[in-house]
Amino acid sequence: MGPEGEDEFWESMITEFKDYFMDIPSYVLQKIRGGIPHHLRGRIWKVMSGADNNQLDTLYDQLLMEESPFEKQILRDVARTFPHMSMFSERNGKGQNMLFNLMKAYSLYDTEVGYCQGLCFIVGPLLMQRENTEDTRQTRRYAFRSLFTPRMPGVNLMMYQFDYFLKTYLPALYGHLLRHNVVSTMYASQWFLTIFAYNFPLPLVFRIFDILFAEGPGVTILRFSIAILRRNQSRLLEMESFEELLEFLKGNKIFEIYGEGRDAHNDVVNDAMSMCNIICETELRKLRQEFERTDDSVQVANHGGEMELLSARMTLRELRQQRNYDHNLIEELKTQIEILSEEVNEARRDVDPLRDENESLRVQCHELKELLTNEDRRLQSIWEDTVRKIEQENAKLKYQLQQTESQLIDAKVLMANMEEEKDMLINSIEVLKNTFGANEVKQALNANLTNNGSMNGSQHSLRRSDSIASNRSFRSQTGNGGGGWFNNVSNAISNYMEQRQSHSNVGSAPGSVENMDMLEEPAAESQDGQQQTSRWKFGWNK
Repeated sequence: MGPEGEDEFWESMITEFKDYFMDIPSYVLQKIRGGIPHHLRGRIWKVMSGADNNQLDTLYDQLLMEESPFEKQILRDVARTFPHMSMFSERNGKGQNMLFNLMKAYSLYDTEVGYCQGLCFIVGPLLMQRENTEDTRQTRRYAFRSLFTPRMPGVNLMMYQFDYFLKTYLPALYGHLLRHNVVSTMYASQWFLTIFAYNFPLPLVFRIFDILFAEGPGVTILRFSIAILRRNQSRLLEMESFEELLEFLKGNKIFEIYGEGRDAHNDVVNDAMSMCNIICETELRKLRQEFERTDDSVQVANHGGEMELLSARMTLRELRQQRNYDHNLIEELKTQIEILSEEVNEARRDVDPLRDENESLRVQCHELKELLTNEDRRLQSIWEDTVRKIEQENAKLKYQLQQTESQLIDAKVLMANMEEEKDMLINSIEVLKNTFGANEVKQALNANLTNNGSMNGSQHSLRRSDSIASNRSFRSQTGNGGGGWFNNVSNAISNYMEQRQSHSNVGSAPGSVENMDMLEEPAAESQDGQQQTSRWKFGWNK
């Protein structure tokens, strides 16, 4: 049957359980023993347990509003139930809160039972599959409560049946345990009260719950108990001390013989199912009748004496362990005291050098602080001086820049004036040339310019002064009115005009002027410092 067929089978069981599966046919029982699919397990547990009562949901909400006398104990035990499971590991998390609420509600709902720590280990696996309030009903439906009611009649009955099967089918192991004073109540009661959830792997516990809901708690728990002891019989027979036997039976090492994984779980289930012909409902009913025919006072006395003996043995064992622990603790403390004394002495020997070193470090620290302070002051002074010098230099450069800009402006104004005077002189010369003739004007100008020391050489070149070092020196040479060369030319023209006027008065006329070129501006100095030929000169063409 494929996965789809498997799901269809289990779905039909859920929907048609009341009509066709109430008696659970053998083929269905075999399927359940093989393991219910995990994703359907909770729903199938619900239909098999008959936990279907909507009125209880309302009652559950009402019970949560009340106060239970067991709340502190429940709260303490919840944190210790399945601490390694993620669902219950978070303190005050969802899982712990759900378990606390269910235990509180059940303690108020079933006042005869109240609360017992083993209930958490039964309800925990149910919560992992169902996560709702229906789990509290299943403890009543499957006679779990008889395990927790006063005087624990369910536990007493199961212990009676367990001892019978152990003595009948595993007599060697039964005798071995008795010889070492290990009675069944010391270890098997833990299995019964937690349905193996205390020390068995949870996947295996789920498989046990599958079979328990199908076949009943008593027969299921006894089959698994005897089957596991039978598998570990040879190992138990090798143990020769009370402590070793009890530790093995109450711990999780008893499951190590099966290994791990699903195959190991299948082996455990197969071992338990191999006990079906030995541990069956018929045999259990017979043993129940024998147990009930026994005088109640004898049962109580036997059980009470057994529990008293168990308590005394456990107390003696604990006292011995405590004595050994105290002795070891005393020896350990003595050793620690000796070590501490030696360490104290060494510390005392080291304290003086440490004090001297500490004082030296304090002095060094003080000196370094003073040095740092002085260095900060020195750097601050240097910085302030540097800033002051930079500001002074900037002010000086700013002043020089202003002076240079002023000189440049003056030079530009002077150049403009000179250009204007040059144009005026050129115009005057043109007028003279047109009026009196070029030769006459030439002779008169040359004579006057020679007298003023402004023109030299045969070409009558006009040279400019040396390159202007500064605007102030240039202005001092040329004068405010454009003086110098322009004054000489102007004076020459004026003298010529006066001479011309005087000649006119005596009746003599100058010769005609053929041509007179324009004056050119004197040449500037070349880059090598030598003066070039003047661009302002008189050019006379004959």
